[in-house]
Amino acid sequence: MTSCILNTTSNRLLAICRLLSQPPFAHPEIHLSVMVEKWEISLEHKTWGSLVTFGVSALPASQSFLITHFPEYPNTAETQLFRTALLLKLNPIQPDIRRLASSASDEEQLLARLANELFQIRSEQRANAMNWFLNGLRIWGIDTLDQPQRDKPKDSLWGQWSKRMGLLQIPRAAFEFVIQGSPAEFAVMARESILKEMGLVCTVLNPGTQRKILEFPLNINPIAVRFLDRDTSLDLVAHKLLNGNTLLKVTLFDSEKGWWLWDAFRDEMERLGWFSIPVIEKISLPVDFKSPEIKDSEITTSNTDSEPLPPIDEIKNESSQTWLMIPDRGWDRECIRLWHRGLTCKDIGIRLQKTDKTILNRLNQLRKEFGEQIVPYRNANYRSG
Repeated sequence: MTSCILNTTSNRLLAICRLLSQPPFAHPEIHLSVMVEKWEISLEHKTWGSLVTFGVSALPASQSFLITHFPEYPNTAETQLFRTALLLKLNPIQPDIRRLASSASDEEQLLARLANELFQIRSEQRANAMNWFLNGLRIWGIDTLDQPQRDKPKDSLWGQWSKRMGLLQIPRAAFEFVIQGSPAEFAVMARESILKEMGLVCTVLNPGTQRKILEFPLNINPIAVRFLDRDTSLDLVAHKLLNGNTLLKVTLFDSEKGWWLWDAFRDEMERLGWFSIPVIEKISLPVDFKSPEIKDSEITTSNTDSEPLPPIDEIKNESSQTWLMIPDRGWDRECIRLWHRGLTCKDIGIRLQKTDKTILNRLNQLRKEFGEQIVPYRNANYRSG
């Protein structure tokens, strides 16, 4: 990946990257730093140095363009800084390097070998770091819009039967997420959440016994919540932290449905104030009004990434996602998508870097143009209140 387009504003991207550099998201070996003034995000290995730097540019329609810069091949001076760490790592497994290190006359040749080894080690660590970074962004609902998707063949009759019988194991993703409030308060909110309104079964459980809990004391800790559909589940175990916040241990199916469940639930928690993303000071990000060159095939596949996943009962066709009826110009479609998610004008304005009055006026204009079925009034939305 030398560059990609992300489905979020640059300010929100930089703010979320700051969160990824802190517990519980921080990587034990990778240091993530955000340089707002330079519009850069860098990943550095705590032992092997710089791995990759991302340049951030703002795109129209509340998107961000991420361009990747790799460090140059290490020179002699840089290699010298990592000499001790390299010898400790390589001496036991590479006798020729051990021989060069023991000879003072072979120092130049030794550094040349070590430079190559440092370059190879960084390449391996870079792949791991970028995978961690993109997975971290995915937890916050940030995904790439211009990367090719693999075609997913429809299940055969055998495949469908195997899923029902539990013979096919769908990979699961697990991560941690911090929210405000107590575990008991979280469980009360979850029982009445938007996922329940969408037809999912919500069960509050004792994490140890897995028995259903109908009533629970305010000081209960921990407590588990499970959202269940026919072939998808979202499991959350809430633990009370010493600072009064709650740590969620989240487990979900690593599939479109699984991530759609988490995205919908996380968006509602943000809307209700269970967590907040620190505001980045107003910065003048470079705006690239010319979209990066993307192959036609990539444009075709990117549309499915940029839209939210369909309702949980089945993966619906694009025609059932009403916001797709809005032409993809400027930030109109993203505005309507967030409106259907239940976000307020103020929340949408924060996402799109617009005032709430601008959002309200645009919603009214689009409602006149496309009708209430496409741009419903709030009391007609799927979320009550």
